[in-house]
Amino acid sequence: MKQKNGSDERQYWVWVTRPEYYLDELGNDRDDLDPESDCYSPRWWTCHKDTRKGDLILLYRSRIRKDFGYLMQAVSKAYSLADNKYAAENNWDYGCRYRVLRKFKNPVTLQEVRANFHLHDWVAYTANFRRRVYSITPKLEAIKPDGVQQESWICKVPGSG
Repeated sequence: MKQKNGSDERQYWVWVTRPEYYLDELGNDRDDLDPESDCYSPRWWTCHKDTRKGDLILLYRSRIRKDFGYLMQAVSKAYSLADNKYAAENNWDYGCRYRVLRKFKNPVTLQEVRANFHLHDWVAYTANFRRRVYSITPKLEAIKPDGVQQESWICKVPGSG
């Protein structure tokens, strides 16, 4: 699918979520976020209106964990949530279906992001991850979590050429 500028390039996002959406009632990671889970249901997540099928997403877990815990992929383009009462109560405008590709064994923590000066001018970092979604340029390898092949995620550190 082509973007407005004519590009078909995959987009990259950070979705920011609170504990009530990544932890269960016992404080454990939710089973439906485990890529090995046999729990299948039509899952959707709030997203940016420009999200497209195939886009990759790092899930930033705020508050308790403060880390990038999952790699996800949009399996639909963004669609309006105007008719969804729960979404309206939470001021969510757009959603998309997704699948979890990987749960990181060693998530990248906020402390590690703070220690990497290459990321200090990153909008998500300077905003302290307060919004729900941030676009990532393909120049943020500094956040590449464990075990992710470079060509399947983010390619270069800002300013490295």
